[in-house]
Amino acid sequence: MMICNVIECVIQLVCNLCEWRRVILAAKPRENLTRRTMRHPHYEAFFFDHHYDSSVRVHYHDRFYELYFFLSGDVVYQVGDEQYSMTPGTLLLIAPHVLHWPVFVREDTPYLRMFLWLDQAYVAGLSSADTDLEACFDARVFRPGIRLSADTLQACRGLMLRLLALKEQSRYGTDLYAKSLIIQIMLHVNLACRQQELGESVAVRRSDFVSGVLDYIHENIDRPMSLDTIAGAFFVSKGALARRFADQLGVTVYQYIVKRRMMVAQKLLREGMPATRVSLAVGYTDYSAFYKAFCKEFGSGPAALDR
Repeated sequence: MMICNVIECVIQLVCNLCEWRRVILAAKPRENLTRRTMRHPHYEAFFFDHHYDSSVRVHYHDRFYELYFFLSGDVVYQVGDEQYSMTPGTLLLIAPHVLHWPVFVREDTPYLRMFLWLDQAYVAGLSSADTDLEACFDARVFRPGIRLSADTLQACRGLMLRLLALKEQSRYGTDLYAKSLIIQIMLHVNLACRQQELGESVAVRRSDFVSGVLDYIHENIDRPMSLDTIAGAFFVSKGALARRFADQLGVTVYQYIVKRRMMVAQKLLREGMPATRVSLAVGYTDYSAFYKAFCKEFGSGPAALDR
């Protein structure tokens, strides 16, 4: 009986590997995973085994949720103010306008992960009066990182594979089939969130110093900031600040501040605040410097932003 079980597991593993390889070969090899907008109105699904091309991995998404299923790699992941030690079966639930990025321990290790991007309004439309499928993204109730059980991971992986296979199809009923798969995935995920206190928690890497620096940046985003001012606030040298921040987060202090400022600026512009006031609200005393940074980040000036 034991030999039969082992043989069955090996066969299943080989089948899974073949299916992964087929999906990888069918996927676009260099999709931009840090873009802020979706191309499909409702959802996008991905499976990747390569590292990011961009040297600046800090990013956020606009108006859509992200489900990130980690399968393998030597990486930790920053979501907002928390950093998670990733192991196979870790799921990250990332809401819009939350900065997130991977910090690679070893970039020569295969980095396997699956993504599901979901438009906010689309998920709301899939919910019912009794079942809120958006609940899992409420950071006030659930942490963004959870550990999936083996059964839940296997179920979600199978559903994701079927969803990915639909990318190449346009047959009758494809839209409804995709909707049914997404509903099943979201039900599994929300149930896992509700039961997470019963299972193994995701390890969170903490640094009181770096956490304090992040809090300082957030609280002073409306003021000019430099390595000098931040280092002075924490009574360390500029070199020590830069080194400890980059070692923990994988990005520079400057890169993080600019991304944070631009994310806040976009939100304020969408709310109708004039660009000149937005500039001051995100710490730029010189509007031309704000305009230049905005154009570099978004490819156009503040006036072109879709409100």
